[in-house]
Amino acid sequence: MSGVEDIKRSSNGLRGDVRAELAEPAAGVTHDTEVVLKFHGIYAQDDRDKRRALKAKRLDVDHIFMVRASVPGGALTVYKFTVKYMFIVHKYSFFILGRD
Repeated sequence: MSGVEDIKRSSNGLRGDVRAELAEPAAGVTHDTEVVLKFHGIYAQDDRDKRRALKAKRLDVDHIFMVRASVPGGALTVYKFTVKYMFIVHKYSFFILGRD
């Protein structure tokens, strides 16, 4: 079995330590948490526009998260966007509000 499958199996029902890690002031998340987030369609990235300047100052990269969501039919009205956004904020508020 692959390492990713081992991480998923030991992740407490694909919950992992996401909440605890995002509550920490340290930038980024561990590899195990990144694997769990990917399973849910949430991808840890860094801001490429700031990467070079931060590395020149020997600072950690500016971590951001991208959430993949389905849009049936490929069209999204303002109303549908607002409802989807509010659902995400309500359901995953610790992702959105947990970091500055």
